Amino acid sequence: MSTPNRQPFVGRWIGQTIGPLAAAHVWDVIDRGSFYEIRTRWEGEGVAHALRGRPLDDARFEIHGSEATFTATLVDPLHFIIPGWDTNDTRGFKGPEYDVVFSRPGLAELMARQVWEQTRAGLSQPRPTPNPPGLTYIDPRIRRKRVVRRA
Repeated sequence: MSTPNRQPFVGRWIGQTIGPLAAAHVWDVIDRGSFYEIRTRWEGEGVAHALRGRPLDDARFEIHGSEATFTATLVDPLHFIIPGWDTNDTRGFKGPEYDVVFSRPGLAELMARQVWEQTRAGLSQPRPTPNPPGLTYIDPRIRRKRVVRRA
């Protein structure tokens, strides 16, 4: 079994929520050997929180939340998508979840919606997490996302 090539995900990414108007997700992905450390913050905010991603293969990694596991899929060298990632936390995790397209900073950001429209049908949707209740995360202040079953 070979080790996934994690380099395509390493570096700065800007996430665009598909659906409602929302601040950009700013992510810095760091390769920590067996996992990614993801420093995430909203556009315009200086405080970053840490998430942990588990590489699956050259084009995918997972993030385990308390109730859902989300799969990030690299769709080309400049974009990856996480279906259902943005729950718009101001609603207290009630209501729909929205896909987020992450782009390398610059011109790639202009293509985010088009890339999502072309690839969304084949992406892995969030699924219930295997994490036991009370599992400790890198940063316990991070609110975890809930899964809303799509019809």
